[in-house]
Amino acid sequence: MLDLTQIELATDEDKSFKLDYWAKLFKAKTWEEAKMLAEKKPIINEACHTVYKLTQEEEIRMQCEAREDFYRTQASVHNHYQKEIKQRDEIIAEKDKLISELQAKLAEVDKKNL
Repeated sequence: MLDLTQIELATDEDKSFKLDYWAKLFKAKTWEEAKMLAEKKPIINEACHTVYKLTQEEEIRMQCEAREDFYRTQASVHNHYQKEIKQRDEIIAEKDKLISELQAKLAEVDKKNL
């Protein structure tokens, strides 16, 4: 078993299989650190490129999903506001009709009183 927190305790056998080197790669905190390790060993270089590529693909996938979520949210918000605007337009139309009717009645009353 490989314990990344105990690399310094690697046995000679571990070192002969380069497990300590692999542990350093997996423990690397930056791509620069991983690249430095990869420069010394071609197999590590290949592994490093593969991990980098897979990570980039994952980041791209996550960005695409985030963009899709954003568009879905925007569409949902837009639909909500469209419904709300339609309801308010209907209320305004009803009130305009009522105002027109009341103005007509008021005009009739004014005619009768003159």
